[in-house]
Amino acid sequence: MEDKKPVSLPENAQRELKPGEKYNPILDPAKKYAEVTPYSVVIGILMVVLFSAAAAYLGLKVGQVFEAAIPIAIIAVGLTSALKKHDGLAQNVIIQSIGGCSGAVVAGKLGTDAVASTNIAAGAVVSGKLATDAVTSTNIAAGAVVSGKLATDAVGTGNIATGAVTGAKIADTTITGGKLVGQSITGDKIQDGAITGPQIGAGAVATNKLNTALHMIF
Repeated sequence: MEDKKPVSLPENAQRELKPGEKYNPILDPAKKYAEVTPYSVVIGILMVVLFSAAAAYLGLKVGQVFEAAIPIAIIAVGLTSALKKHDGLAQNVIIQSIGGCSGAVVAGKLGTDAVASTNIAAGAVVSGKLATDAVTSTNIAAGAVVSGKLATDAVGTGNIATGAVTGAKIADTTITGGKLVGQSITGDKIQDGAITGPQIGAGAVATNKLNTALHMIF
């Protein structure tokens, strides 16, 4: 039985070649290697499922997905070595290529109108969970923001992008006095005509919730 030598890069892989010297890659171009095999396809699909779930969790938790190709490549090399697969390098390329789609799969699902009212637990949106200007109009489904989804004083002026809150984004009687940080609603935060009678709960607009300029008027 022929002994298998450890596979490693040629000695001249990381230096300039001498005149007339030839570089022989690990995968000989003159040979055919197994690439698309049941093993590589199945492991690749498993990587997609695993890393799509991880990316979806992070996407919903911190608002950002990650590039999965590098960790999948490392796992593929380790798994192929542990299983003592022959011609594993070429199959690892397929595993990485399939598995690397996981981030793109999730990113395409966390887009416009992705978060509806039914996806948010009551009181889940608190000020510490929102980055500055994190909430824009396209991220919120029409009528998704209802009173029960906002903790008291959760939404400050720095958490809302200019023009993000339109009439269609707020369910009737959602905004009550206890839901707004003092002086958080300024003119540039509200689109023209966005606030109509049905959007304001009875007694919601109290004196201490008005901007200094309005205090002078009243």
